[in-house]
Amino acid sequence: MAVGSIVQKEKLKIIKSLDFSIKTWYIHYTKQCFERTLHRSMM
Repeated sequence: MAVGSIVQKEKLKIIKSLDFSIKTWYIHYTKQCFERTLHRSMM
């Protein structure tokens, strides 16, 4: 097991968790915007 491959695996883990948190934040954010737009159009 080379050190390089361990570093690659760690990088992948970090990228995956970052990707997940960005997606979660993005979904949450767009949902809020969507709900606000809905409220405005209903008034």
